[in-house]
Amino acid sequence: MGKHSLEEWIQEEAKHLVMEFQKNEGKLSVPFDPTFYLSRSVSNNICSIIFGERFEYQDEKFLHLLTLIDTNAHLLSNPSTQLYNVFPKLLDLLPGPHKRVFKNVKDFENFFSTIIDNHKDTLKIDSPRDFIDAFLIKMKQESTNPDTEFFYGNLLYTVLLLFVAGTETTSTTLRYGLMILLKYPHIQEKIHQEIDAVVGRDRLPAMEHRKKMPFTDAVIHECQRFLDVVPLNIFHCTTEMINFRGYTIPKGTVVIPLLHSVLFDKTKWETPHSFNPGHFLDENHCFKMNPAFMPFSAGGAWRLLSGLKEGQTQVDNPQNEEMAYWSHPVDVHFATKGLQGWPKLHLQVWHQDSYGRCELYGYGFCHIPSSPGFHELKCVTWRPVGTWQDQLAQLFVGGGPQLKTSDLIYIGADRYRLQTTSMGCVHLQFAVILRHFDRYGVEC
Repeated sequence: MGKHSLEEWIQEEAKHLVMEFQKNEGKLSVPFDPTFYLSRSVSNNICSIIFGERFEYQDEKFLHLLTLIDTNAHLLSNPSTQLYNVFPKLLDLLPGPHKRVFKNVKDFENFFSTIIDNHKDTLKIDSPRDFIDAFLIKMKQESTNPDTEFFYGNLLYTVLLLFVAGTETTSTTLRYGLMILLKYPHIQEKIHQEIDAVVGRDRLPAMEHRKKMPFTDAVIHECQRFLDVVPLNIFHCTTEMINFRGYTIPKGTVVIPLLHSVLFDKTKWETPHSFNPGHFLDENHCFKMNPAFMPFSAGGAWRLLSGLKEGQTQVDNPQNEEMAYWSHPVDVHFATKGLQGWPKLHLQVWHQDSYGRCELYGYGFCHIPSSPGFHELKCVTWRPVGTWQDQLAQLFVGGGPQLKTSDLIYIGADRYRLQTTSMGCVHLQFAVILRHFDRYGVEC
């Protein structure tokens, strides 16, 4: 889709941002506010995906949109505006800053409607240029489906939310990151050294460099944790009555996920109220993801309706030492309101050695097939390779290296650092049934 990859768009926009900063290079004694420079840059990256083009930094319409975003961000932090989330019907009848928020949203609607209409007039079915084109093509394909999610209103507000929410959160995080570098010059110096060593002075940074820059990666994650840019997240609503920790929550109840309670949990972070990149570094100074890291959203879209999501299989005593057969049907029923990720199967294979000692034999994981019907999959398993001391101890006392957290089984950002050895394959049989996917335009 389009002529540029997302990485190329970001690299190109980074050049424009640097050039804007360099215009102030001869005015070092005069400070300047980077807020609008950062928001223009971030917003242009989003525009490149949605519209397939960028705006010049001084474009009047572009600046007007960014001003509206900034204005709404301040209005939404007003206590009387926040009351609208609690008493919407009452405040609809009263004046206040929430009325101006709605007016600004209307300006966004008019702007994006014009862009969408222009895309309609120049659309080529066989050559989508950007997100809007791809959505319009899907609208044509779904035109006879009365239950489709691909209609004009959804396109308009998807584009609007991508533009507004993406611009404000990302540019605020970047601005906060600059403040952190000013406050902690030793962190700034260490990042500078890592950039020089990995990227150099004559190349543009790319995603391939990220795994070689653990300290920079840790600082970025710690900025997101410590800033807590969306402490209340987006308000949610229960779709049915549920019981949670002894409380009955009726259907239609507004739920506010307090991300602050997770990001500053004393049981999950060593020094939660201090800026500490070490929260994302292990003892070898390699990047380590913390499962409690939740900067923008609480949980995935999938929930367990019935069945056990974890358990132990029954294993026989095989005559063939090269193959073990087991039969333990697992019946699990999941539901989702959106395709945020896809269910995965995590495996831990154990065995008894010649002395009857139970040992972890290997780890593995695979995605559940996404098409209905019967499937047979081969899941490769592996286990960590320890030091020579670990291997010597394993020979005499059994056991062996194990993962401290099973999350490493499927988190690729950490897996690349592990030295592992292959432990064979597990052959799996799946019977998959999907309901209502075609109704919502999901092709499997």
